[in-house]
Amino acid sequence: MVLDLPMFSVSTMRVPIECVPDPEVPGCGNVFVSVEVDGRATRAVLDTGVLRTLLIDLPSSARPVGRGETTGAFGTEVVTEWEVGELRVGSLRAGPLTVNRIESGPGRHPVVGLDLLGTGPW
Repeated sequence: MVLDLPMFSVSTMRVPIECVPDPEVPGCGNVFVSVEVDGRATRAVLDTGVLRTLLIDLPSSARPVGRGETTGAFGTEVVTEWEVGELRVGSLRAGPLTVNRIESGPGRHPVVGLDLLGTGPW
């Protein structure tokens, strides 16, 4: 008996990461990546529990599209929603994409969410 199995291929995806000890929780850490937002590089946490990418600084090419509420690591707050042309982490790309902008503050950092991470073959 010969089985006729479907063929598939998975392309290689490269995402350089940086593991950093968590300053508030001993023995734990954060995974950071370099993300490009419309060609502008920033450092962000890689978080598979966040549905939408959170940014603090936006490129001048971003355009406002609304307001919303988000609940997560920083608590519940009203955020502004912005459309960016492209998010890129290593060879992983997505866009145009709506992201949330959060205010800066102690312990806050940009976060790459599932809206970008869900586009790749993990």
